[in-house]
Amino acid sequence: MRAVTDGFRLAGQRGLTLVIVLIALVSISLASVALIRSVDTGTLVLGNLGFKKATTASADNGAEAATAWLMNRFASAPTDLYDSRCATGCNAQDPTTAYYATSLDALDISGHSPTPARVIVDWDSDGCAYAAAGSFAACIAASPALSANGYTTRYVLMRMCKTAGDPAAAGNNCARPTGMAMTSRQINKGGLDYGRHTVLTGAGASGGLSAQMFRIVVRARGPRNTVSYTETYLSVAESS
Repeated sequence: MRAVTDGFRLAGQRGLTLVIVLIALVSISLASVALIRSVDTGTLVLGNLGFKKATTASADNGAEAATAWLMNRFASAPTDLYDSRCATGCNAQDPTTAYYATSLDALDISGHSPTPARVIVDWDSDGCAYAAAGSFAACIAASPALSANGYTTRYVLMRMCKTAGDPAAAGNNCARPTGMAMTSRQINKGGLDYGRHTVLTGAGASGGLSAQMFRIVVRARGPRNTVSYTETYLSVAESS
């Protein structure tokens, strides 16, 4: 009787070991799946960050194009910059009229503001279809698309003035960098001394067009529908 009882006990122990092994295998399998998913997620995040940085870097194409256009206008017909969409000859160089003579304080770059008084940009040339009708006050045009290496950039160029017209006219306020001793026309893309302040200079500023400031907003679109927005402030100085 004792031998038979021991045999049953041995058989029961063998079955329990099998259950423990199966549980361990399931646990190891779940841990392996979790590890694989974690690695895949990390790789995806790193890839997205890489695309984001590359898209942001490509925005330089739009900023450089806007800068070249602006300097060309200063060289050929600076008074054209007094008015939005330029007074004369602007359409031949900028078919979508992406230049605006005022600062557009209500500009909503990405279209996410809930304010109905906002001004949005027609980045895709579809009449600002991304925003519901009545949710914005104006839809302004952007520049023609610039494409390179799978990245597309478009820009909007604004003069940092309260109103259109001559920046030295009575009633017009234009942002001007302070402490700039420049003897010839030149352009400064950033790098201003943060210890100084950019102030709004009213009427009677000497030098006419000297030391005007402009703002370039660029939207860049890259692979995987990656989108990046950048802003560049330019200070353009002329000799008196």
